Amino acid sequence: MGWSGPWKGAVDHATEFLFDRCLSHDGLFRDARAGSADAASRYPLVYDQAFVVLALAAAARSFPEDSARYRDAAGELMIAIHATYGLPGGVVRELRRGRWSFQSNPLMHLLEAALAWVEIDDSGEWGRVADTIVEFCLDRMVDPRNPVVAEYFASDWRAAPGRTGRIMVPGHQFEWASLLARWGAMRGRSDAERAIHGLFRSGEGGVDPARGVAVNLLIGDRVANGGIASLWPQSERLRAAVLLAHAEGGSMLPRAAEQAATTLLRYLDVPVRGLWREGHGPIGLLTDDPARATTLYHLVSAIAAASNARQNGRPFGGAEAVRSRPPA
Repeated sequence: MGWSGPWKGAVDHATEFLFDRCLSHDGLFRDARAGSADAASRYPLVYDQAFVVLALAAAARSFPEDSARYRDAAGELMIAIHATYGLPGGVVRELRRGRWSFQSNPLMHLLEAALAWVEIDDSGEWGRVADTIVEFCLDRMVDPRNPVVAEYFASDWRAAPGRTGRIMVPGHQFEWASLLARWGAMRGRSDAERAIHGLFRSGEGGVDPARGVAVNLLIGDRVANGGIASLWPQSERLRAAVLLAHAEGGSMLPRAAEQAATTLLRYLDVPVRGLWREGHGPIGLLTDDPARATTLYHLVSAIAAASNARQNGRPFGGAEAVRSRPPA
């Protein structure tokens, strides 16, 4: 994005650490901090493997001279993922503390990683991974009468029974909408448009109008977890609104993008430049929790989308505010 600092050294260091300290004999990546008896070490998550595949795509873009190495590593990791977690039809289940779990979130991040590789190498395999996940999502996980992607499923991929099956994460609806929009643009497929905009509207249903923030969690249509609103759902709301506004040009989306960007700036207004407020409490106060490193992924993605919109001649107030903020 134009930063002149030592980003190449950071990317190189991170990828070397992954290969040297986190890669196991079974081809999966484990938390290097975990002890041998730790559950995180024994049962690596598909969720984490998906982020490794995504990181390898970033490394391949950063170091074209080594792109073949990263492409091979990503391909080998996908083979290991399907060997351990794969299901008929090309999708996967999660393994949590030794028990199988059927979740949408790992599939969502595998889709994101596959799309990143398609942008680098559209030779076929990565496109097939993305197509499989999208078709499965549209066929099995999104109800056209109520376009929401649930978090947890039974083994037949119907929504899990009881309260668990009614959990809805607004930020994930925004993420799914963004990824499906990217896939639709790559494939020239407009048949996913109803689901894309339905998912965005479902995410908007989790925006507290009084505070202007997307909350973390709904159970059915009721706000859960005290109405806490972390930074990351605001980032995903901004990213989805920018991408969908470009695709459709509807009037609601630029307004949502502007509100999301303006809200995001409140989280970034901190004494230590380069950090952020992690959460927004139910009474309207930003929390003083430690800034989580994982949030940077969401934050950079959102700012990149807003900046790209402006650079491509599609400015809106929120994007202009994000772009004009001095770099941290």
